[in-house]
Amino acid sequence: MWRILVLILVAVAGGVGAMWLAQVQGRVDIRLDSLPGQPTGEPLLVTLAPVAAVGALLLASVALAWALGILGFLFGLPSRIAKRMKAGRRRRAYDAFTVGLLAHQGGDHRRALKLVAKASEHATDKRLPLWLEAQAAVATGDLGTAERAYSALAEEKDAALAGLKGLAEVAISRGDRAGARRAAEAAFALPAKAEWAFNSSFELATAAGDWTGALKTLQSAVKARMIAADPARRRKAVLLTAEANRLSGADDRAAEKLALEAATIAPTLPPAVYTAARILAARGQAPKAESLIEQAWGMRAHPALGALYADLRGPTGSTTRAARFRKLAAIRPEQRESLFL
Repeated sequence: MWRILVLILVAVAGGVGAMWLAQVQGRVDIRLDSLPGQPTGEPLLVTLAPVAAVGALLLASVALAWALGILGFLFGLPSRIAKRMKAGRRRRAYDAFTVGLLAHQGGDHRRALKLVAKASEHATDKRLPLWLEAQAAVATGDLGTAERAYSALAEEKDAALAGLKGLAEVAISRGDRAGARRAAEAAFALPAKAEWAFNSSFELATAAGDWTGALKTLQSAVKARMIAADPARRRKAVLLTAEANRLSGADDRAAEKLALEAATIAPTLPPAVYTAARILAARGQAPKAESLIEQAWGMRAHPALGALYADLRGPTGSTTRAARFRKLAAIRPEQRESLFL
């Protein structure tokens, strides 16, 4: 509606202007001494009324604008053709990918692979075709193709996590725990943190007995706030206990330090307290070991702690052993384990 109003206002303004120019007295002279390329002769003189001069100027402006528009169209034609062709390729890639994804979802994985190849020919963005290729290859048991596709996907922008996760899953399918761990650790090192990367890195490190590596992964997860404080402390205590057991006999001083730290972090974790007390007793610190067990017994009793408590000072007679059992049981006599003692 407002466009019609603007056109009416322009037409009215043009009419008023033309009427005003028609009443203006005078003339407009256009003189050309000589035309380009012509010998000098009589000058060319064109005389116009003001209204005719303005009309001629408007016509010339319209003609110039039209000519410039045609030239702009011709110069921009190649880029428009290229854009149209690019849009056509994108549409064909999208159609092939869509049908391929539906084929994969329907279970026709081989057709999906063929359509992925067609989509890749036309697609400028390779991420989704690579992902679908890897998924269909895994479904057909072609782990080599899946691994190549996931590796290529991991190199694409904003697709590293998806590619590395796929590589870790393929490695697990092959029984390659070391390869799966490398992929998971690479994913966990990325700025964008993923829970699966932490869990896989941690679990594969512990499965390999790499307690130090698992501890580093756990510390990074704590800094990234990917795990709550209480579970993190308990996991740390478990790892310190495992490392203390590994070092026991080889480096008792380091083992004692780790075991005491584990028992301090998680005093209700029986393996941590048991390991710390055992190492302390072996290093001639039986009273300290007894105190550690007594403190733990008051929070969470365990039969292994009771058996170790009785033997902390070496072989004893049955009377002495019974007295030690009674002493420990008296800390919390109502507990089931105290009754057993």
